[in-house]
Amino acid sequence: LGISYTADIAMVQNIIQQTLDKSEHVLHTEEPIIIVQTFGEKGIDVRIIFWVMDLTTSGSLRSSAMIEIYGALQKAGIALPGTVKAQDIKLL
Repeated sequence: LGISYTADIAMVQNIIQQTLDKSEHVLHTEEPIIIVQTFGEKGIDVRIIFWVMDLTTSGSLRSSAMIEIYGALQKAGIALPGTVKAQDIKLL
């Protein structure tokens, strides 16, 4: 996920965490991992890793989570100038 260099990184991490915590599709036995990956040309790249129960649904769940995260960040006024990176989804 790319965020603007003007964004508050801690706030972004908190919003993503809260959004994933509310999701009924994310496995909550393991905490999601939200890290700053790189400082890119257009913004800061944040990597999001979360777990799901059933890998066969991971594609649609990833999409749903990304839409929820996008909406939460937009609502908070966080600019997303870069391209969205694929999220890692792991089966437990």
